Amino acid sequence: MWALCCYSYVPGLARRLAFWNLPEQLDKGMPGGVFWFLPRVTDGLLELPVQTVTNWLLDLLGKESIDANLAKALGNETVKAGAKEDSVLKTLRAWREGQNPRTVTIKEYFADGVSLCFEGAFKPVSTDVESEMALSEALQFVAGRGMDGKSLHGQIPMTEHVLDKVLKGSGTPEENRRFVDLLRDRYQAPSMRTIRQRLLVARMTQGAYVDLLELLCPGVSKFETDLMHNKVLQLVREFELVYNLTVDAWKKNDSVLDEERWFEAHLPPFLKEDLFISIRPAFRFAFPYRRLAHVLSRRFAAMTGDEPLDDLPLPGMPDLHIRLKNHVERIRDERTEDQRIEDLISQVKRVSPWRALQKESCIWVVSQVAHEETISPKARLLVIDRLRHLSSHPMHALAATCLKLHHLLDTADGRKDPDVQGQVQALLDDADDLQVSAGWNAPLLNFRAKHLLAQNLVDQALAYFRRALNACSEQNHGQLRGEIARDLLATDVVKNGFIPGNQEKYFRNMLAYGMFEMDFGRLEDTPGWAEDYFWEDLYRPYRGVPALPPRHRF
Repeated sequence: MWALCCYSYVPGLARRLAFWNLPEQLDKGMPGGVFWFLPRVTDGLLELPVQTVTNWLLDLLGKESIDANLAKALGNETVKAGAKEDSVLKTLRAWREGQNPRTVTIKEYFADGVSLCFEGAFKPVSTDVESEMALSEALQFVAGRGMDGKSLHGQIPMTEHVLDKVLKGSGTPEENRRFVDLLRDRYQAPSMRTIRQRLLVARMTQGAYVDLLELLCPGVSKFETDLMHNKVLQLVREFELVYNLTVDAWKKNDSVLDEERWFEAHLPPFLKEDLFISIRPAFRFAFPYRRLAHVLSRRFAAMTGDEPLDDLPLPGMPDLHIRLKNHVERIRDERTEDQRIEDLISQVKRVSPWRALQKESCIWVVSQVAHEETISPKARLLVIDRLRHLSSHPMHALAATCLKLHHLLDTADGRKDPDVQGQVQALLDDADDLQVSAGWNAPLLNFRAKHLLAQNLVDQALAYFRRALNACSEQNHGQLRGEIARDLLATDVVKNGFIPGNQEKYFRNMLAYGMFEMDFGRLEDTPGWAEDYFWEDLYRPYRGVPALPPRHRF
């Protein structure tokens, strides 16, 4: 989850939200210099999103704290009839102390009929933002709040230098007009609908933050400000970096192509090929998710589950030079491994595969050679055996076992091996002893189904195919889910005939995971195809098992 957040979810979400916000600010009225919907550290204290929104509301109400008058004004008729004011007051104060609200409570307390007095809002008399009166009213409002250019910079999107000019009376007409316009947006009295929206968004992101912190850093307080302990704050910093770069690229360029070039040029150079690979514009038409999948698969393959979470080498992080050094060394090692993979593939093809494999002791390198389609079946078996020999952890041994099961059950060359049935049974028994994670359930159940089908045990095979498909819901198995659904549909049609109510689930999984080369618009189009596939491709009985007659009905 940490890797997926760092490499995919957070940078992708930052780009998407920034794009949404480019044409027009979607959250007018909120402070322009902060990410109000994210946890943030100010003056050494962490403020949660609901706290930020609650403080924003109190500021517009002209209140420093939640009092009985506010509690009395809130609520729809149901709340006013049933809830006591001290209960509402207690709930609001709990929000300000960091408790996450209930959705229904937000909607009840800030119903459309509620009327609040916004003493802290800017209520100009003049409607012409370019008039001297409008500027005078704006300056009086700022002076009454005791704000200067520095404090205003955190509220409206103007530079501190320009704000100082405007406040001193030396701003240009355009700067004055923009100042008045932004001040009206920021300090306008919000509707109940707007307040509900802001609180609901804050509740959503705060809940996600708390849940993610509990998952990634169990036992760490949600108010922890140390990025080394509260690692979710590292994700917040990553979000802010990507979001701000996206907005700056839009502001400083006139075309989409120039924006993308600027954005990529300003990404930290040491992270372009790694942390930000999924959002690099240069990969926009080159399937970046495939590049990212390769990067993450490599990292995951080396994990045993006991490693600490990596710290992100982002600008401003503590001990950044040490993190950068480790980061660069890892990338250098991976590129060295890539070259070793190419060299080993070449040697396996040209010289003795066994001798070449004995010189390589890196599990990742050997595993990548095992997936190489251009090597001979004999060499592939030697590679798989070498991989199993190198496996010091049950997870790696199980991966090697699955590779060999795939060779024996899914390839024509594997079926030529002597005593295939005995080898498969031994490997499945071995896998039962090795199993260390529910993530292996689907492929192993699938192999067992094929093993039973090859013995003409069709009913049992069907049961295992169904279990394998259900197991795909426990983890993400990609295309395997479609392949299992395909084999299940074919076996079920041959065994039980066409039963749409039972088989629609299999058909939909096949569609979702790209199992049809031609367009099957309806489930009713599949029975003939399913029978052909079963007899021509799926059904391969073991040696010594009498083959069923073609088109046989069980």
